[in-house]
Amino acid sequence: MENIAKKLEKVFLYFLFINPFLDIVSGVYLSFAASLGLPSVTPSLLVRMGMLLLFAAYIVMRRDRRAVLLMLPVAAAWLLSALGEYLFFYAFSLYEDAAYMARFVYNLAVIPVYSLLCRRGVMSRDTLVSWFERAMVTAALVLSSSIVLSFALGIGQSTYGDRFGYRGSKGFFYSANDITAALMLLLPITFCALFKLKKKTPLWKKLLCELTPAFTVTALLLIGTKTAFIAAIVTGAVMAVYSVGVLITKKSSLVLKRFIIADLLFAAVFLALTFTPSSNAVAVVRESFAQPGTVQGDTGLINTIFSGRQYKLAKAFKLWKESLPYSAAFGIGRGTQQKIIEMDLCEVFFYYGLFGTVAMLWLYLRSGVSFVGKFFRRFDMTGLACFVSLGLSVVYMIMAGHVLFSVTSGFYFSLILVYAHLNYVQEPSELKLY
Repeated sequence: MENIAKKLEKVFLYFLFINPFLDIVSGVYLSFAASLGLPSVTPSLLVRMGMLLLFAAYIVMRRDRRAVLLMLPVAAAWLLSALGEYLFFYAFSLYEDAAYMARFVYNLAVIPVYSLLCRRGVMSRDTLVSWFERAMVTAALVLSSSIVLSFALGIGQSTYGDRFGYRGSKGFFYSANDITAALMLLLPITFCALFKLKKKTPLWKKLLCELTPAFTVTALLLIGTKTAFIAAIVTGAVMAVYSVGVLITKKSSLVLKRFIIADLLFAAVFLALTFTPSSNAVAVVRESFAQPGTVQGDTGLINTIFSGRQYKLAKAFKLWKESLPYSAAFGIGRGTQQKIIEMDLCEVFFYYGLFGTVAMLWLYLRSGVSFVGKFFRRFDMTGLACFVSLGLSVVYMIMAGHVLFSVTSGFYFSLILVYAHLNYVQEPSELKLY
């Protein structure tokens, strides 16, 4: 049993580098699934559900009772919401309900599994931090370069396709919001890894680390959603201020030089895309950036901010009122909704009620608050990167979503929580998030 558990730990560590390729496979598959008559369930989702089973097996093998107790209330929240669907609504989809919760559990399980893996001492604390950083930088490079290359070759899909026309470019990713959330989470970490490089790092490795934030920012601008622009601008501004701060307080220009090089590489990549035969990057970004103003003038400020999510929220609220007081406690269930609200925190409350909100979110809340306290007590580059990454994502959860229930971005949200806490311990055995 011990040998199997150790082998699983290696699988989980190497899976971090495989994970971003699954998202590309998923996007390509969904691009052709409908036309070829293929099922909507992607091979990559099946792989991740297989990993969820391995997560569960690992927790059982390690006899982690706290992890089991963490998951039991979540299971109860789902069962009670599903019971409410049966009792109060004549039409619902049990499959959609189960699949949605499975995605949430997969993301949540990352915290106990990777925390336990760290505590087991599979690597030293510094090696683990470096491993997580390399995995996230690799993910950012793989995901963003696929969008940049798709745009350069004139393939892939537009981010938007509505009455205002086609605009933006998301490569082969099915949901622009999902990939935006993932890149938003990873971008600050790419700058962190770049700034922490040692002076004697090989030139090829330096160039790769400098190219990664350049490609990631380019990809966000090409996607062209409001969130993508905000993520690129806010992260860039914070890193610029930090670079200048290091120059002033520590009399070291190294961080600022690396930030400037990354900016120059971004400019070079963006300029190259401006002269591609298929499209003009400047024109695409300009159109996407100006579009919210056009939408506001046509449909109003509220619709511009929420992109029509307020109507889905109103529909869920109507069903919620019809099944009170049961729905207040246990929600209306995901299976009652033909289309999701696309606002994570609202979805948790309306789909799973007060009980589900507490059961599903307490670990995220506790881990997040604990990290913020540690960050303000001991400010450093890694903490700053995690603070920006997680902070932007939490705001995104409130205004929109695509984090807690997305296996693309939700995985990295949980992983960064583990990484953030690992940064503030002396030994991996001290890492206790639950």
